[in-house]
Amino acid sequence: MGKTIVRGTISQEDPKFGKGQYVMSAPIAFVALTMSLIHNASVWSKPIIDDIIELGHELYEESLLTLDYDYNPWEGVMDVHMVNNDYTIGVLKANCELRNTIQKGIIDAKRENILNLRQGLEQFFEENTHGIIVTDPLVLAIWEEEQDHGTSLIYMYDPNPRGPMGMPLFTGTACLVTFVNVAMAAEHVISCILEPEKRMGEFTIVPVEIVVGNVRTINKRKRAKTRSSISVLPRCSKLHADEEKKALRRIAENERKRVDNKRRQLMGRKCYYTLKGVDAIIRGYRSQNSGQYSPESRNNQDIPNCIVCLVLHHLVTVENWNAKHIDLILDVGDQLYIDSYIAYGPKDLKLGMENVMRKFFIKHLEIHVTVYKPIIRDIFIPSVLNRVLNVYFHQETFCILNYEDQWVTIIFKSGLFFLFDPHDRDIEGKAPKKDNNEVSAVVLRSNSLVNISDRIIDNFVTGEEEKGQKMFTLWLISVEIQ
Repeated sequence: MGKTIVRGTISQEDPKFGKGQYVMSAPIAFVALTMSLIHNASVWSKPIIDDIIELGHELYEESLLTLDYDYNPWEGVMDVHMVNNDYTIGVLKANCELRNTIQKGIIDAKRENILNLRQGLEQFFEENTHGIIVTDPLVLAIWEEEQDHGTSLIYMYDPNPRGPMGMPLFTGTACLVTFVNVAMAAEHVISCILEPEKRMGEFTIVPVEIVVGNVRTINKRKRAKTRSSISVLPRCSKLHADEEKKALRRIAENERKRVDNKRRQLMGRKCYYTLKGVDAIIRGYRSQNSGQYSPESRNNQDIPNCIVCLVLHHLVTVENWNAKHIDLILDVGDQLYIDSYIAYGPKDLKLGMENVMRKFFIKHLEIHVTVYKPIIRDIFIPSVLNRVLNVYFHQETFCILNYEDQWVTIIFKSGLFFLFDPHDRDIEGKAPKKDNNEVSAVVLRSNSLVNISDRIIDNFVTGEEEKGQKMFTLWLISVEIQ
């Protein structure tokens, strides 16, 4: 035996987080190591396993806001060096610093002169108690705790979907695995790397120093090296040197290709990003068509999302929004859609305005919505739409616009017009091309109603249908918050 497992109920790949494989491993490792100082790992249970995932997700989102162009959330996983060093665990402030005395080698190396994972862990725990194993693709928190009877146990927190034995399982959950020795821990990690070629990849074990509240990690006393314990660096073969050069060139080339992508992906996430001309945009990290939402509600939440947009504007003016506000609208709108569908049970999955609940809650706030009869209905062409909106916004400050089964919200604030669009839109707020997967809900800001009108028509009218043959409708809604 020599191995015990405590499993949670979720993993970092849970749909509610909307993240891909391994993306949040690094911040979760920070949280797991910190939690080991707060609660002895021998008494951990399901709630703690799940809390670590939730807190790791929060740390990921906080770290994301400080990265500027150093990280592309659409393409890569967050590196341990990208995670915020300062964070909170509940009410406790914590700090995690990475030390540079790392262990590095080949995961499943067979040659005597190359450090393998088992040997690396043995050397690591001679001087350290807490660290992070970094491989491709795993990033795992690992630490050692002394027991009352003088022996030590090795603990490893794995945030990925794992089965009852701690092995990869698509429907699995995060888990804490306990080992009686380092050899078993190394063997377990290697078993979790399913691709044989990746087992011959590099590993790094990064020691960490953590302070949380009044508790901190304690370093072991360094063992004085004798002459016989000092290893001589083996001579690097020409073949190995050539391979390293090729790998470095590939890395450099990939970095160059990713720089522009990173910059583009982070545009409009923290604040409004100015497009060509005077228009500006903010973008969420997903749209109402995101795989995070159930197939039944996905891309059917137009009306609830547009209503929640107006509610949030009453709480936080649209001028000060960022990506988190858009994602919040989509999450609350999806729940409002589900509640409304259960309450009214319409035949069509795409709710009508009459099928949306007029009373709902956002945390402790009670929201009352009044929907008036459609006040304007006219032909959906640029000149008519622009004229109608001009007249409308001389008297009102917001509305919901409907064309066919698509809905958007328009808000007038401080001399500027804001268009909230919950559908799949590209970096400029336009309907994306078929091969563009980098889409999200957006808010477009403009000082020109002409620009807003043109954008609505361009996004809503496809090339297959003829402009001007159908009607659009404006809806007026009032919001009361208690």
